[in-house]
Amino acid sequence: MYISKNINWLRPFFNEVKPMFPKIKQIKSIKIMQTSYSKRDRAYGQIKELDNGFQIAIRTSFQHIDFYPLCITLKPFSKVDLLITLAHELAHLYHWTHSPEHKLLENQIANVFMFKLKSEGYKDEETELGVVY
Repeated sequence: MYISKNINWLRPFFNEVKPMFPKIKQIKSIKIMQTSYSKRDRAYGQIKELDNGFQIAIRTSFQHIDFYPLCITLKPFSKVDLLITLAHELAHLYHWTHSPEHKLLENQIANVFMFKLKSEGYKDEETELGVVY
């Protein structure tokens, strides 16, 4: 399975849930969705059905607008946001619509991801992104 080099750190998390959900083996690649300056993005991720499996695309940054002075910049999502997006897209393998079963499965996958993230010593989003309050 192919994972883009900038999000290759997702591989251990992906492998953590692979034994629990057999359909995950049908995923052929996880790629990055490009964020543009010109338009607002409505989706953080998407799953596409291919001839031989599925492809997941995840957005790694978002458009941040400062109104004074007017400045549009791209800011990165935190690891937590990316893992929750991945959990959401993986849940679509079993429940295509956004039903209660889909949300329950998404939360179950996200919990596995968060326990692994905590065991790796992840502190918080503010420390990761360098945000000062």
